[in-house]
Amino acid sequence: MRRSKQQFRNTCGYRDCAIGEYNQQWKHIDYIFLYKMPTDLSPNLHTEKCNELIELLKQCRSDHPFRKFFGICNSAYHQMTKCLKEERLARRARNFEKSIEMKRKWKEMSEESQE
Repeated sequence: MRRSKQQFRNTCGYRDCAIGEYNQQWKHIDYIFLYKMPTDLSPNLHTEKCNELIELLKQCRSDHPFRKFFGICNSAYHQMTKCLKEERLARRARNFEKSIEMKRKWKEMSEESQE
């Protein structure tokens, strides 16, 4: 599907983005899809397990400044991403339970005020 330049500019989402270039000669857009950025890696935001994996990744990247571009640290990155996803899903479930509780309280309060 061919898109105009304006339609192409509107393809970026919240955390991920398609970057490309409009090829004038061939009248199409060449896309390069980027990976999603991980969340903030501050140690106070994560569990000890994830903090260890984050430190392992940082250490790998500092030990191999050029090899990291060829995938030497990919296993550490994938382990860290998996851990962060598990944390995010657990936090999401907790927040969902809190929202149900808050809705129940608000409903009780509104019923009391109507009486």
